[in-house]
Amino acid sequence: MKKVSYKTYLNDRLKQVDFHGQPTYPLYVQVAYERKTTFLKSYYFEQFSKPRFAITLPDGSNKGPDITLALKKDEEVILFIFGKLEDNFSLEAFKKLYA
Repeated sequence: MKKVSYKTYLNDRLKQVDFHGQPTYPLYVQVAYERKTTFLKSYYFEQFSKPRFAITLPDGSNKGPDITLALKKDEEVILFIFGKLEDNFSLEAFKKLYA
């Protein structure tokens, strides 16, 4: 497989969003291959932002997952897709599998 690079990052060009009571920038994934780059919204950031992932503590406050969990899950999925595509890698195929 040719060289493919990726990074997950907080997109500070966008407005901050609420992540279980904590304002943060949305998490994005950037994948570069053959001098082309694609940017994708993090699937796990979107999912873990939802209220159903928060738990109510005995004092009545809510606690959601840490953003590092979304980072970790995204990295696992990205590496899995890279392994699955290997020599047939393309940005279009990556986007399709990531979705």
